Amino acid sequence: MNKWNFATLFLIGNFIICILLPLDGPPDHPDFSVPFFLQPSISFAETSNDIVEPTVEEATKDWKDLNWHSDLQSATQVALDKRLPILIDFSTSWCGWCRKLEADTYSDPKVWEKLDAEVVLCQIDGDQERELTRQFRVRGYPTLVVTDSRGNEILRVGGYVPPETFLNTTLSFLSCIDKVVRYEKAVLDGKVDVEANLKQEFENALPENADFLNETAWNWLTAQKDYFHSALVLSQKALNLDPENRSILDTVAKAQMLTGNLDGAVAGYRALAQVDFPNSKINLACTLAMRSTGEDGKEAVRLLRECVEEGWIP
Repeated sequence: MNKWNFATLFLIGNFIICILLPLDGPPDHPDFSVPFFLQPSISFAETSNDIVEPTVEEATKDWKDLNWHSDLQSATQVALDKRLPILIDFSTSWCGWCRKLEADTYSDPKVWEKLDAEVVLCQIDGDQERELTRQFRVRGYPTLVVTDSRGNEILRVGGYVPPETFLNTTLSFLSCIDKVVRYEKAVLDGKVDVEANLKQEFENALPENADFLNETAWNWLTAQKDYFHSALVLSQKALNLDPENRSILDTVAKAQMLTGNLDGAVAGYRALAQVDFPNSKINLACTLAMRSTGEDGKEAVRLLRECVEEGWIP
């Protein structure tokens, strides 16, 4: 015993037992062939007759059981009939993050139930549907595009999103889509009372996530010309949630400029120019030129000269 201590002999003995015993073990204990020191720790509930079964809320769903359309035309027809938005999932067979999105996010019970009830689902193979991929400007996978029932893009999400975030942003925003369309129509029709009521309703329904709201607003300002006023609502709420975020202030200023509130845009860009936020001087100069008073014109020319000297304009 001077060369081998008891612990070493004990481990060797258990290893021999593991090899000699049949791999399937006794019928009443399938793990019997594994020595206890190699078995994972298990609770009393797992070893007793009263095994705790997962609740319905805890059990995962199978994302494939959702009603996925493989072509946008059929999805759009169903969306029109049911007056529901469409969620288009651009995916590929080789995309690892796409598989994770399916296994983790789409299979989450809360996500699954909301997708099943509130949206028409369409999954597009990016390798097979090249033209549709180009049409929707897909540059990576997965890319999720939410449209209204007529196929007009409302929302875009790039990359994998965890279940909780997906619930609190993208899926939470589904209830706002109809409000966006109604609010923009009220603004264009000049129905001030209706517009004010819809704006309040719209704001209250928005998710409490500044980054998500800002990104969505910016996408609308740069790609969706029909939603400038709604983009202003989104960006202003984002700024209320994160008042020190200069990127959000930039979005608010751009929304104000595109909706005709040049005074608000000038104030925003002037504040950004004071801290040398990228492109703020150029944007301020352009907005001043649009406002076109005598002093504004002089300041715009001065700012543009500074931008040239600083290398912002070649």
